Amino acid sequence: MTLTKMSDEELLQIATSIMDNLKDGATEKNWVKHTTDFTDDVRTNFSEQELIRRCNNYQTSHGNFGEREFMGLVRHPIYVTFYWKQRM
Repeated sequence: MTLTKMSDEELLQIATSIMDNLKDGATEKNWVKHTTDFTDDVRTNFSEQELIRRCNNYQTSHGNFGEREFMGLVRHPIYVTFYWKQRM
């Protein structure tokens, strides 16, 4: 199914799953979980050591990710932009 034929709810379910993997993987410093939805090229160029380095930096200064709130989405011809409010 193409993005243009998917409902907002279907799109939000996909985006929520991706965001959960990113957030939880970063909080746990779990490279496999964090990169689950990455393309092979991006995964190849983003090492586990780099994830841990970045997580250590932001967790030291900002703490762990908290709850997030979905603010809305904007449909474009070939992609969708999602807006979230992320709490730390």
